[in-house]
Amino acid sequence: MTNYQMKKIRTLGKRYARATAMAHTDALTILAMEFGFAHWKSLTDEVKEDWQPSEEALAQVEEFVREAGAIPDARNDASHFHEPEPENGELCGHQFQIGSSLGDVFVSGNGWELRIPEAPFKAPIVEIDERHAETSPVKYPSFVAKLIEIAQGRSNQLLKRFPEGSSNGIPFW
Repeated sequence: MTNYQMKKIRTLGKRYARATAMAHTDALTILAMEFGFAHWKSLTDEVKEDWQPSEEALAQVEEFVREAGAIPDARNDASHFHEPEPENGELCGHQFQIGSSLGDVFVSGNGWELRIPEAPFKAPIVEIDERHAETSPVKYPSFVAKLIEIAQGRSNQLLKRFPEGSSNGIPFW
């Protein structure tokens, strides 16, 4: 699965969570069930084995999210605020891509990903593909510390772009 597709599914999860007033993790599990999996972990395990949703399945899940009350327009979509395009970088000889979606910042490399959630007191999340567990640079605390610094810089750039009186660019109603 491409990073774009996974990002899209996570974004749909956020929209579904907001529309139904449930936790994002619960919303991701429900979306995984819509794709035919028992839970979110099953979906992510299959992604590691190169599973990809069909365009039809993705469209059906998008419709499911819309039917739940998610509004796909600028009032409910942080992309209205033109989040910067993902960028490529290098740290200690390792290539990475940094991007953002709905306030979360993602830094990903070969077999790993670091996510800085939009919630200010949430801890960064590091995920390593088991196939790269021994060779992944994110197993080194100094590398992760530098990545977090880079990601927090991106997060600070995003926060500066959002207007006063809003929550990550989504206006209070």
